[in-house]
Amino acid sequence: MALGNREPRTYATIKKGKLRVWTPGVGDEEGTEQVFEQVNGMLAKVEYKTRDKTEKMQHAPHREICLTLVDGADRVVVSTSAKFGAGKAIQKMLPNLDPDEELTISVRAGSYNGFTTTDVFFSQNGNATKYFWKKDDMKDLPGGEEYVDPADGQTKWNTNDQVAYLEEYIMANFAPTLHEPAALVSQTASTQDDGNWEEDSDGDAPF
Repeated sequence: MALGNREPRTYATIKKGKLRVWTPGVGDEEGTEQVFEQVNGMLAKVEYKTRDKTEKMQHAPHREICLTLVDGADRVVVSTSAKFGAGKAIQKMLPNLDPDEELTISVRAGSYNGFTTTDVFFSQNGNATKYFWKKDDMKDLPGGEEYVDPADGQTKWNTNDQVAYLEEYIMANFAPTLHEPAALVSQTASTQDDGNWEEDSDGDAPF
């Protein structure tokens, strides 16, 4: 039997218009957070995980999509909720990727119906990756169901069927095309005042 250490990994979360990397403190030291605008490398793995409800995030348990980009022993795992805007954008672009080409993931702040959102963009060889599913070409992707929330009387969208379909499609048709490559991970750190943010409001949009 051979024993070995796990590969070193950096975990980045897409949130508030940035890629955020949290480093826990040692002993009594406080942890630190670095923010990045993009990461690039070869996409080696895509998977989904269930994130439990926490004190800080008062949402019900939900699914996260996790992308692993690698460069030899270096690995960056980028994750975000599969239900909200950034996660949906990622899933809608994945089928149009070339698994043998380096991927650049760019994250920036955007806006939707007066709310600040997080926008995610893919590119390969300098070319922007387009959506596989589009508003005028939904293919078999289910739409959302409109309903009135009895808790606040607001009209909202139930997109559970769409979220489930995206995960099933990605894992059956795209994930098997990925493989372990040699890759480059490049990051440029930045520090700035994040200002006042609202949670992304487009998570329940019909598309």
